[in-house]
Amino acid sequence: MALTLLIGKSVQSLWDEPRYQEEGTTEYLYVENNSVKSRYVQVPKTVVSLAYREPVMSYQEAERIVQCLAMCESSNNEKALNPNDHGSPSYGLLQYKKPTWEAYCIGDIWSGQDQRRCATRMVQQGGVRHWYNCAKTCGAI
Repeated sequence: MALTLLIGKSVQSLWDEPRYQEEGTTEYLYVENNSVKSRYVQVPKTVVSLAYREPVMSYQEAERIVQCLAMCESSNNEKALNPNDHGSPSYGLLQYKKPTWEAYCIGDIWSGQDQRRCATRMVQQGGVRHWYNCAKTCGAI
């Protein structure tokens, strides 16, 4: 696997410069100031974008906030479904919408464990505003 750093490239230009290719998968990195800012993995018919930011809090603090968010969003119900949350459905423990899930998370949208893992990483990296109203209730904003 060869490593190619894409220094100062725009996100759009990343699609032309793969980091590695293996069994139909291509990974692209966006690097700025010697730090990975974004990672894109393209698999057949699917593109997953995993945004990366430096942590703004400890993992344990993020877990505590996610626990509160899950209670606020779904009463801690992994199978919660809001069929019309501002025009589109929200799913599971943390009430993810599919575009948000596909942009930030990996795994099963109905898995509470996968939702907690992704939400903890998002919150740790400063993404608590995805759950704005509950984040206010939980004292995270």
